[in-house]
Amino acid sequence: MMAPRLFSVVTVSLALYLILSSAPAHQAAAAAGRGPSLEGMYAWGDSLTDTGNYQLSIGVDSPTAHLPYGQTFFHYPTGRASDGRLVVDFLAKQAGLDFLLPYLGLNNTQVNSKGKSLVNFAVGGATTQNVDYLNATYNISVFIPYSLDKQVQWFSTLPISKDKDAFSKALIYFGPIGGNDYTYALQNGFSLDDIVTKFVPNVIKIIQNALELLIASGAKYLVVEGGYPIGCTPVYTKLLCINAATDEYGCVEELQSLNAIHDKLLKELVYNLTTKYNEDVHLIYFDQLKAYAEIIKHPSHYGFINTTDPCFDTLHSTNLTSLEACSSPSTYVSWDGRHFTEATHNVLFNLYNTKGFVTPYPNFLTSKLFKEDSVRAQLAGILTYKLFDKPQGKQREV
Repeated sequence: MMAPRLFSVVTVSLALYLILSSAPAHQAAAAAGRGPSLEGMYAWGDSLTDTGNYQLSIGVDSPTAHLPYGQTFFHYPTGRASDGRLVVDFLAKQAGLDFLLPYLGLNNTQVNSKGKSLVNFAVGGATTQNVDYLNATYNISVFIPYSLDKQVQWFSTLPISKDKDAFSKALIYFGPIGGNDYTYALQNGFSLDDIVTKFVPNVIKIIQNALELLIASGAKYLVVEGGYPIGCTPVYTKLLCINAATDEYGCVEELQSLNAIHDKLLKELVYNLTTKYNEDVHLIYFDQLKAYAEIIKHPSHYGFINTTDPCFDTLHSTNLTSLEACSSPSTYVSWDGRHFTEATHNVLFNLYNTKGFVTPYPNFLTSKLFKEDSVRAQLAGILTYKLFDKPQGKQREV
């Protein structure tokens, strides 16, 4: 693929920065008191959030169905595109909840059970835009058919989608999504100008529609995570854009600009929804781009030694069974060239609990009382849960 051509970068004004860094009064007031008692959690997104749907959709052909995926924490593959846990897992833990089940792994009994309130709809490789639309409009073929609209449709099959009161007590997590839309566009020869004018606004609009539908269904506590830093990932820096100009940290400059524009519009969306629904809905924004930049600027502070190479280098080989992972994944930022190590997910989430990387701050997740209640619930042992079956059929309890 030819290196993307230059385009003018849209800069974020000081006024916008001041808006987005200031929490509405009702958000700050809510954070000062006791946090909510959450009784469930639901997640949407792509491979950065997926806990097994991609693996379940294509079976043993999925790389995530085999070690070394899952080696660090679970010690066997769980369908996560990492060596261990993801941001969604750390978020659930902080909320006093357990691991989310992949939607495609639910059986009919579980789907119709009110007790199954931990469901993950995210799918690795998912686009925000409908796959048929991408094919008909731009002649882009997408391998995974589970775009965001399909994930929202899955939600509508659950009884809780018709129970506003129950859904209002759940935590809603929107993981990063949109990166696959832009990757497909770049790989199909679209310029960055075209992506910025045609793809980005549509991606943000679809995210808005999905969030508003969930709010209309009763959602009151929502977390939206910002865009994925594709310009810094080895799949671009070491494979797709090896001749492109990079910044001092090795990130592709033009893709960083694309990231910034996506996040500018996403932050505006979260702010506008917060203003629109006022005290009825609480939204939190996790600034992934800013947190990731903090990591690669000060890697040693967070225990990282290698910020540029993947621990499990899948970029230059189709025979993954012949590859071995690095001996210390916790010192690598990238797991397989496209996804983060558990260590990176952990550091990102810790930063999301820190002022400057989350809006608003404080919030219902950073509430001291909320954290204490969550810890007590976990220590009481009332939230044990069965994960995926191991390949041998044995289950692991965490």
